[in-house]
Amino acid sequence: MRILLLVVLALSLVACGPSRPAGDAGSPGDAGSSSDAGLSDASVLVDSGGVSLDGSIADGSVLGVDGGPPDPSCVPTPGGASLVASCQQMVLSVLRGDGDPALEVTGYLTGLGDGCLAVDEVELLDGEESVQTLAGGDGMTVTGGSAIAVARSDAAAASIVALCAEDGGRYDTHRIRVRGRVDGGTFTAECGGSEGSWPPGSVVTCHRGLLAGPQFQGGASVEVSTAFTSSSAWALYPSDSGELPFDTLASDVYVVPTAVPFSSAPFQEPRVTTGWSGTVSFNTGARQTVVVQFNQGGDAFGTDLCPAPDGSDPFAELPPVLLVRFSGTGPRGPIESEAYLDSCYRSVSSP
Repeated sequence: MRILLLVVLALSLVACGPSRPAGDAGSPGDAGSSSDAGLSDASVLVDSGGVSLDGSIADGSVLGVDGGPPDPSCVPTPGGASLVASCQQMVLSVLRGDGDPALEVTGYLTGLGDGCLAVDEVELLDGEESVQTLAGGDGMTVTGGSAIAVARSDAAAASIVALCAEDGGRYDTHRIRVRGRVDGGTFTAECGGSEGSWPPGSVVTCHRGLLAGPQFQGGASVEVSTAFTSSSAWALYPSDSGELPFDTLASDVYVVPTAVPFSSAPFQEPRVTTGWSGTVSFNTGARQTVVVQFNQGGDAFGTDLCPAPDGSDPFAELPPVLLVRFSGTGPRGPIESEAYLDSCYRSVSSP
């Protein structure tokens, strides 16, 4: 419910809040050629330089509670309680710049109770083998029992970076274990890495020229009526010191669908969708969260990627999830980014 409310707030602020259209970034024709397949000639090129992330992302930073900043003065009171919490909607963002790729892990922690929270470490595991551990940081104030925690490291494990070379194999790649302290004791939360879960609990996204990836899963929709058809897609990003991280957005969006395991539907090939108009706006008055939204007239996804819900059939096949890749420019130069859309809702109005 908290996630749904945040989504509704985000979309309403896109429509009426302080925003600016992000103009078409155009073709960077002189910048080189991308080593990441799938972007059209409107792409920002992976080898075109970008910004340096060296020193910008420090080990041990943990940011954000329900969109708010960390609170170093909030220190959990010690105790002997051992709490089993939950984590969900985990996004692993590989952040590439001039130096070594950095890594960010973002997700929801729930079942925490209220009070002070401190994340001590976020561990990524392949089976029982530890792949990388990100250290914790400042405390946070928790209200409503849930928090958005972001752990960052200035060096990403090579096996995680290697996933950026392919479109597939990005979901539930790692089991994620979060350890920390709450008032009165400690907590542990585990998620991801589970085969057959749908939608997937975690995803690896890849970026160039950004200091941070999307905060959690986005979504998409297609609205069909007798008068018009329109499509939209959105994702939430943290702002960079109160700045909008995107100045322009290219009009092409590369879409990689992934069907539910053992689906009877044939695998859908990745596709370039065109004709999008991008908008960037702040989601909060404190300028901490940014909504990136794409809109166009027409059906960008088709009924194979964005089917109408069939509430009458409890055994109806679940729709695919979508990884979208887009490009643009920001305050520090060219940008290439990916967002995970865990749903696409089709609304069809009767004549």
